[in-house]
Amino acid sequence: MSNACVVRYEQAHSVSFADMVRDRFSSQLYAELARYAKLQSIDLQNVALGEVIVTGMERDVLYAHVYFDCKVNESGSLIRKPFVADCYFNIQDGFQQIHFRCIGPTWPTFQIKQSLPDDLVPSIAKDQLDDVARALLKDLYPNALRNAIPVPAVSVAHRLGLSVHYAGLDPNDEILGKIYFEDSTAAVQDSADGRSRILAVKRGTMLINRRPDGRFDPRISNNTILHECVHWMLHRQAYELQKAYDPQLTAIACRRASALNRSREWTALDRMEWQANALAPRILMPEWSTRMYTDQWIRRMEKVPPKLRMDRIVEKLSCYYEVSRSLARIRLIELGYQDAKLGYAAPVQYKIDFQDAMQEFLRNESFRNVLAAGEYAYVDKHFCIRDSRYIFRGDDGVLHLSAYAKSHLAECCLAFDVQRRSAWTQDGMLRDKRQTAQYVEAAFDTQHLTKTTRDVNRILMSLPSSFGATLEAHMQRTGMTQERLAEASLITDRRIRTYCVNEQMVPLPRVVALCIGLKLHPIFAFDLVKKAGYLFNQTPEHVAYQMILVSMTYNSIYECNDYLKTLGLKPIGKEE
Repeated sequence: MSNACVVRYEQAHSVSFADMVRDRFSSQLYAELARYAKLQSIDLQNVALGEVIVTGMERDVLYAHVYFDCKVNESGSLIRKPFVADCYFNIQDGFQQIHFRCIGPTWPTFQIKQSLPDDLVPSIAKDQLDDVARALLKDLYPNALRNAIPVPAVSVAHRLGLSVHYAGLDPNDEILGKIYFEDSTAAVQDSADGRSRILAVKRGTMLINRRPDGRFDPRISNNTILHECVHWMLHRQAYELQKAYDPQLTAIACRRASALNRSREWTALDRMEWQANALAPRILMPEWSTRMYTDQWIRRMEKVPPKLRMDRIVEKLSCYYEVSRSLARIRLIELGYQDAKLGYAAPVQYKIDFQDAMQEFLRNESFRNVLAAGEYAYVDKHFCIRDSRYIFRGDDGVLHLSAYAKSHLAECCLAFDVQRRSAWTQDGMLRDKRQTAQYVEAAFDTQHLTKTTRDVNRILMSLPSSFGATLEAHMQRTGMTQERLAEASLITDRRIRTYCVNEQMVPLPRVVALCIGLKLHPIFAFDLVKKAGYLFNQTPEHVAYQMILVSMTYNSIYECNDYLKTLGLKPIGKEE
């Protein structure tokens, strides 16, 4: 389906089911009424089509009452007398035929309840959304109402008889997915060079956008899949009504940007999109299980600041229910968790420049203590837990955050709070000035790492008292030869042999370079610095060296020198 079809659909005014019935079937309706009048010997003098009311919906059958405003000749007098035709339509044939069940006169006391509005989009009030979501979930995946388990979006689609495929619908990622109600074709881009191909699409197919560059977040796709499932369950009749006025229409697109415009009256599509946007997260995150898990995690994190606590809970909910972080946060706000707005309005950040980290290290004792435990590495401008799940070494030998770590930063990285303030500048303008990022909290309590602490203390107590002997002991413990250490520290192997044998003053930059080459734990690194006869002060060089020893010894010597150069400091090793 071309995007133009979607645009026409989004810009179209609400199509009236009553107008469609009058336009398509007025002759059949008049003929059926005339046939009935002939059988009943009724002298019809004047007939006009009146109201058309949808009375029910069952599977793919839509029931409606069509009213006639008539005048009947009785004993020479014209008497106004209404008639009603009880009829039904098959949605699958696109309202191409009308089927009559009965026809007859109406009574003054006869009243029929309208089942659907005239645009065939179900009427769902805001306070009914959770009830509707539960009803849909009961039909599609009732196990999620009995057990606190995530709802598999693809399985729900399959139970509806839908097929889910991934294709490059939009390289700009504005169109997240499409649900096709008719056999059609779609132009997709599966290659990074922008070339398109035509894909044949069957009815009941759901296409989920996947960018040509390979970037894909399954948590966002789950919401898109349920979004399209809601369209299939609730809006097929409204789609067929729209198609009656736009024969080229074959699908409905789910877009990242909202189509709602508060300055105009809502169209049928506006209501359909609002319902799909509101019901999809309620199906993916049922109210009772979401509340249960959230309340449990709040009790476990009572001592964590509210802003960071809710940020972590959002991350946990996002991972468990496989939904995006923004969806999980909005769901919490809808359920009345006001603390979720803290992170939503001003979320903590996990990325921090090395210079800002140095300033925070200098003034914040708790930040220094967390880094001193040696469990965090400074990688891609994040302080991340040293674990292969979160950090990997690329082909270039440089440490990087894994894809999992990038999508679960609250689980593995230190959090920082950035406050903004305004100040008048010389040009008389009021401008924002960013304050230095302030450390908030660690991803986990490093004091609980008792096993690591015991191992480090055991090794520390076994080390010699002199610098040279300690350096040689670390080389033996790590299996590091003098040649390999020379390459990793940018210090010649001749000097390393001298440092191991002769007790002489070793320059501090070279001590730091040796710690990097040996990949020493921060406690071992500071022990080696102390045995070399140095105490750190608050000069920029010493603060930078401390930052490197607590969080960058697992990086290469070249990476550490690059950070030193950004601060205007001299590199270490051969690059001194």
